[in-house]
Amino acid sequence: DPEQGGVQVQVDWGDGSGLSAWSSLTPSGTPIAFTHVYRSPGAWPLRALARDAAGMLSTWTTIQTVTVTGSAIVEFRTRPYLQNVRPDGITIIRRKFAVRLPLPMA
Repeated sequence: DPEQGGVQVQVDWGDGSGLSAWSSLTPSGTPIAFTHVYRSPGAWPLRALARDAAGMLSTWTTIQTVTVTGSAIVEFRTRPYLQNVRPDGITIIRRKFAVRLPLPMA
């Protein structure tokens, strides 16, 4: 910031997950830390946008390209009773009853 006022930064992670929230207003030139979890391997352009205390915006600047390697981590976002999945069906356990539903054949 030429006036040496505070700035805020917003990050575009490059992986389609959306933008970060704006950082808090920080003195110009002070490092700002962000964290992000990439859900799949790839090369992702990391971009940043700055906004000064008066609301003036910079242009998007590509900071670097983040390269993520390795296998994606599997994360279950279902209730525990829905996590018993097999190639030939899924077992749903609710209360004292168990129901086995066949999967449609491909």
